[in-house]
Amino acid sequence: MIYSRNLNTAKTAAKLIASKHITRFHSQNALYIFMEDIKEPWIKSSKYRKPESKSPAYTGYQNYQPSIKFLMEKGILTKHAGSYRVSYAVNKENLTNFLQTIK
Repeated sequence: MIYSRNLNTAKTAAKLIASKHITRFHSQNALYIFMEDIKEPWIKSSKYRKPESKSPAYTGYQNYQPSIKFLMEKGILTKHAGSYRVSYAVNKENLTNFLQTIK
């Protein structure tokens, strides 16, 4: 079960991934920052996040994992774990199919 806020975040993420032609998130942190900008856009100007910082102000796993897990279950994101880095590939076909179901 996914809560409506996390589902809305996942849907918005899918739309942005498609519109920005994103094919891969080269690190897990990059994906967390992408999700944070959707879910918590006001954090950028918050005293808890310095503008020059590239790190999320919140724990990514707890805040974004439900939405990321949903996108993975739909086959939109595929996790790749390397020796030093986790990345996520975007499956364009599954993304297109998902976007057609939410219109």
